[in-house]
Amino acid sequence: MSDDRKSMTTEYLLEKQKNIATKLESDEHGTTLEPMYYGNADCFNIKLARCDTCQGDARTVAMDDRGKIRWFTYCMGCNKATMNNRKQSWLSIFDWASMNLNSLDYKDLPFFKLKNLNHEDAKIEMTDIKNKIELKRKSLGIKNKFEPSRCLEKQLAVATAMVLWACLAMKLIRNAARNINRRKDEPAIKQG
Repeated sequence: MSDDRKSMTTEYLLEKQKNIATKLESDEHGTTLEPMYYGNADCFNIKLARCDTCQGDARTVAMDDRGKIRWFTYCMGCNKATMNNRKQSWLSIFDWASMNLNSLDYKDLPFFKLKNLNHEDAKIEMTDIKNKIELKRKSLGIKNKFEPSRCLEKQLAVATAMVLWACLAMKLIRNAARNINRRKDEPAIKQG
């Protein structure tokens, strides 16, 4: 890569980093991104959801895929399984959770303090939180390009996991809203 091109790339990344920092500090996004706000659970240690097809227990297993360990999750009752084999077990568990939304409730997630929020308020809160986490992940990614370190890599991995948690929370909130709307649309059963 030529020095001019490398310089342009560095300048571009520094400018992007500055823009992200400005957004993170703006009133729109607030100034805090403290992990404790989102919860103090281990974001990689995820409880397996029950199968929403048969209510069976799920299991995550490792398999050999041409010399590489890959993970998948399946139901021990009906054999429903994740479609993607993942490099890490926790990613397979996220895939499983996304396939079994009816067995989970956004209010029970160990992060984001959504327990006392209805689905409308939870959606507003999670949209803001998800935006903050994504900005933080981008910022860490740019920092890691300039000053790679194990510490930054770990922070980036945590930010990536938290983005996945935020996406799962958003799916669960949408699912809760759909279920409420579905119940409203059901005809009242006449008692006779």
